[in-house]
Amino acid sequence: MIIQFLAELTKNNEVANSLVEAGGFDFIINEMCKHENNPSVQEAGCQALCNLPTNDVAKADAAVRLILTAMNTHYYDGKVQAGGVRALIHFCAECTSLASP
Repeated sequence: MIIQFLAELTKNNEVANSLVEAGGFDFIINEMCKHENNPSVQEAGCQALCNLPTNDVAKADAAVRLILTAMNTHYYDGKVQAGGVRALIHFCAECTSLASP
């Protein structure tokens, strides 16, 4: 699955930055939306999103909503839950306005 490959590649900061510049953020969001009932895709998507830098609050907000949906849909899957929590922490740290009530 390509999204799992991207999750691994984005562990490298240079690759993560290049992926964002090439539209990878939107690609990952779209893949997660297309495969919302597949916990493996949701887990990998959360992992990849967790590694991507973003200064775009609208994109970060969309990602957070998608992550929460994945966690709600796959409440029984510990890997989705763990990946989701890591990604949420990442976005709260990257876009502090998302962490505000």
